[in-house]
Amino acid sequence: EGGAIQLAKEIIRKEGVLGLWRGVLANMGRSFLSGASQLSVNAYMKQLASQYTKPNVFSDACCALVAGFATVAAMNPVDVVRTRLYSQRINADGQPMLYRSATDCAWQLASVE
Repeated sequence: EGGAIQLAKEIIRKEGVLGLWRGVLANMGRSFLSGASQLSVNAYMKQLASQYTKPNVFSDACCALVAGFATVAAMNPVDVVRTRLYSQRINADGQPMLYRSATDCAWQLASVE
């Protein structure tokens, strides 16, 4: 009836094999941004906190909280673009109907919305 294999067959039939990889670049960019922002902000906050207190569970938790907030703030625009790319319709030729790329999507979102 359904399931992953049936869905993969349908995507291949409608979009070709490359349809299975649609959006992978946006996901890679998101993963890079997530790791980079979380690790760098957490390391900076720990360095800053060490000037005022010895490392402990509370200071580590506060640093992680700030890093988590920074990560979400950095990733949200990428998530919006990614969601728009994933949910856009494609025409009969398998070409996207709204956005040509992640950059085009971001530009249109910033210009119109």
